Amino acid sequence: MNESETHRIAEQDSFEIDILRLLRRRWPLLLFGLLVGVGVAVAYQMNARVSYESNMEILIALRSSELTNSGTSSDGGIDSTVLHSDMLATHIELLTSPLILNDAIKVGRFDELESYIEARREGTSALSLLQKNLLVERGGEGDARGASVLNASYRNPNPADAEHVLTVVYERYCHYVESQTRNVGEEAASLIQQAQQTNETELRQATQEYTRFVATSAGLLDGEELRSVPHERLKGIEQELAEIRSQLAYAKSRYEMIDDLEGAKQEGEPTDIERLALLSAKEIDRLKLFIEVTKGEVDSQQFQIDQPMRSAALDAEYEKVLSLILREQALTADFGDDHPLVQRVRDEVASVKRFIREKAPGDLEALESKEMKPAQILEAYSSLLANDINELTKRQQHLVEEAKTERVLAKEVESEYLEGKALKARMVRAQQRYDEVMERLQEIQLTTNYAGFSTDLLSAPVVGTQVWPNPLVVLSLGSFAGLLLGSCGALWADYSDQTFRDPGDLERSLGASVLAHVPRFQITRKEKKAAKQSKLSPLCRTVFAPHSTEAEVLRMARTGLFVHTGRSLDKVMLVTSPMPGDGKSTMIVNLAAAIAKAGKSVLLVDADLRRPTLHKLLGVEASMGLAEYLRGDGDLESATVQTEVAGLDFISHGHHPSDPAELLESFGMERLIAEARQEYDYVFIDTPPLLAVADPLIIAAQVDSALLVVRVQKNGRRPVERSRELLVSSKVNVAGIIVNGAERGDKNFGYGEYVQPYEYGYATKYTKSYSSRDTEELATASR
Repeated sequence: MNESETHRIAEQDSFEIDILRLLRRRWPLLLFGLLVGVGVAVAYQMNARVSYESNMEILIALRSSELTNSGTSSDGGIDSTVLHSDMLATHIELLTSPLILNDAIKVGRFDELESYIEARREGTSALSLLQKNLLVERGGEGDARGASVLNASYRNPNPADAEHVLTVVYERYCHYVESQTRNVGEEAASLIQQAQQTNETELRQATQEYTRFVATSAGLLDGEELRSVPHERLKGIEQELAEIRSQLAYAKSRYEMIDDLEGAKQEGEPTDIERLALLSAKEIDRLKLFIEVTKGEVDSQQFQIDQPMRSAALDAEYEKVLSLILREQALTADFGDDHPLVQRVRDEVASVKRFIREKAPGDLEALESKEMKPAQILEAYSSLLANDINELTKRQQHLVEEAKTERVLAKEVESEYLEGKALKARMVRAQQRYDEVMERLQEIQLTTNYAGFSTDLLSAPVVGTQVWPNPLVVLSLGSFAGLLLGSCGALWADYSDQTFRDPGDLERSLGASVLAHVPRFQITRKEKKAAKQSKLSPLCRTVFAPHSTEAEVLRMARTGLFVHTGRSLDKVMLVTSPMPGDGKSTMIVNLAAAIAKAGKSVLLVDADLRRPTLHKLLGVEASMGLAEYLRGDGDLESATVQTEVAGLDFISHGHHPSDPAELLESFGMERLIAEARQEYDYVFIDTPPLLAVADPLIIAAQVDSALLVVRVQKNGRRPVERSRELLVSSKVNVAGIIVNGAERGDKNFGYGEYVQPYEYGYATKYTKSYSSRDTEELATASR
């Protein structure tokens, strides 16, 4: 037996449950458990206390939900499903609360009912009994699962009492809900009226204080807003002052630029282009107007008449003419009078002059007569800027002084202004509270008769119907409990069973294949009579009953052994069993005879020096045997005896030695095996049982393999497993297992479930035709 097989055995050496096999083996226990469960269920059904149940359905809804929910935000993040669930949970708690149930017990006189009188005798209060038997849960199924419905049921030994109790509980529940709704509505109306009076007084006081403030305040009332005049004046002064400062900064920057240009004369005279480049079109127009004023033309009638036209033309003709003149002067200074560019610009000036002359000839003449040098123009502009700076500076100083004065006034009225705003805000809040209180008061007055919950009875309580004991439920529970009890018993019995369940179980335990499953021998009178003519024992079935079932099974074992030795080349085999009485000697004599009949040379050695039996089965009496050979008193030829079976030789045990173990450990045993291996095809050594003495393990170290004979109806699991452990420790390979002693009355020869009758006993129906020839063959065998 190699290490891989040992590991496989260890892995499979566990308790496994096969349901079908368990049912076949332990069905009486299952049936017993089922009968016990059914019996208990029937007894309970006959003696159990009868209980009747009455039911009702209650629809719960909010009255006038639109009005009663006024002022509640619809988008406040509260799920309507949660509100609905909370409402039903509240009513379930209310319906089963001691407040309602105690009221119902008192009003309905439950203490006078027979069931409550009996409960009181047992020490149970009326409230505890009512709470125990009253069940309230949410109703609605399927599509109506979300309905605001409560299902209430009550159980009682008396059907009429069940209806009465449920009816009274519902009445007291409705009475409480209606009274609470009415009380809450009246209380809410009273509180709202008080709040209305309080808010009305606060609004009146806030309005009077704000009116007095407006009348005495320095501020002005602009519609509904109170204005602070000093603040508004200060704001206008600051805006004007910012504009003046901007103009002053612009004038100073322009003046500094002209001053910087004139101060650069020491490095070179500025050109007319540089001077005129400092002037924008807007500043040139201002200079032209200033020149006209200085010549007295502004006050003339003709100037006043033409002034609108002049103003309109300043942005067009004058700007164009002046720009061309400036460009002409610049080009003349750079290129001279005869340069083509100068001539071209002069032509453009002449064209524009002709156009202006046609439109306004007087202006053209004035423009020509008023022509100034660039230096003179820049000097005049510088004077204007100086005057502007002086004027703007004085204006700035004046505005700064005025702003200081207004800022002082604004500070003086600032606290008064804030007080006015606070008074107005107080008045507005008081008005809002007053309006909201008035609105709620009107709603409460409208909803006094509609607020709260409505509790409508969808299904009224009726006389109770029997709900317990339910025969079907009781019988089902009893059957289930019985089967469970039987299953537990079957599992325990199967777990406690030390026998093997099937050949697979035996093979897993020993790590070898079952070669044959031999039934118990049955010897007929004819076979006994024929055996008297031979020295062989009638138990040699392969000789005296070659067509019997036992002989056929042993021939199957022979075939299996041939297959094994053909692969492993084993020739010398140890034959043993776990315990005495397993029939190993009988099995090996028949197997050896079957092999010899197949034309093989076989040597059968009786190494059971303590309780030998082979010589009786073979009818051989020899003065020299194994004991003498091991002592050196003879050789293999002198110790070997031929039997009546052709090809089968036998070495008996010899004389009983006083030291059998020491003889078997001697070198003579090793020499005997070596000589027999050379002379015979198969050598079988019959030894004592493994668990009886140490002799088998002494010989096991010198053989090729071992054959193990097991009587499963006699041996339990533990002896076989112990035998396996001994063989594994001795490193002996088990060639096969022969199962001995199956009962013929058992169709499966002792294992039960794993094999049909024909698997090992199929030879019976084929040997009937040969039964008439058995006597002749026996006679022939004896001769």
